[in-house]
Amino acid sequence: MFNSTGDQLYTISSDKSIVTLDANGKIASTISKAHTKPINKMVLCDENMISTADDSGCVKLWDMRQGNMSNSITNTPIKSFNMHEDFVSDMIYNEHTHTLISVSGDMTLCAYDLRNCHNNSKDKAQRSDEQESELNCVALIKNGRKVVTGSQDGTVLTFSFGKWGDCTDRCKYAYHSPCICLLDYCNYPIYI
Repeated sequence: MFNSTGDQLYTISSDKSIVTLDANGKIASTISKAHTKPINKMVLCDENMISTADDSGCVKLWDMRQGNMSNSITNTPIKSFNMHEDFVSDMIYNEHTHTLISVSGDMTLCAYDLRNCHNNSKDKAQRSDEQESELNCVALIKNGRKVVTGSQDGTVLTFSFGKWGDCTDRCKYAYHSPCICLLDYCNYPIYI
C-alpha cells in the first residue's frame, strides 16, 4: 500500500513483518516481528499511520515516523487492540471520525476511536454482538454515516455509525452466495 504522497510503499508479510520501500524500491525501514501471528490486513490511516491486523485478531496502530537512521522502526506500536477472537478479514478507516473498523471470522465488527489512542480508556474500542456468520468485508456508505459488511452466508449487514452493538438492518440474499462482493465505484456501492 502506498502512502498518500506515493513515495513509500508499505508491505506486510506472513513472516509477521512490516517493510517500507522507498520510491527506488530500496528498503527504507523494517519492523520485524510486528505481530505474533501472520499479518493479513493493512490500512493507511493518515500520511504517517498505518494499522495492521493478524490471523489471531490482533489490530495494531503504527506511527511510521518513529525510528532512527539505522532503517529500523521501533517494534512498539502506538496501540494494540485484542478485541477479536479470530482472524481479521477486513478493515476500513473513516478519516472524518478518526475511526478504524475491523470485521472478523469471529462474526463481530469492532470500532476503534483513534483520536486519543494513547488513552487506555475502554471506550476507545467497541465490539458488536456476534452475528450469524463470519464477516468478510466492510465498507462505508451514506457519506460515512453507515457501515455495511458482507457475511459468509450471503447476508449484508448495515450498522449505524457509532451504534456498534447490533446491526440496524440486514438483507439476506435468496441465492445463499458464500460471499458478497462489494464494489465501490465512485463512492456508490454495488453488490454482486
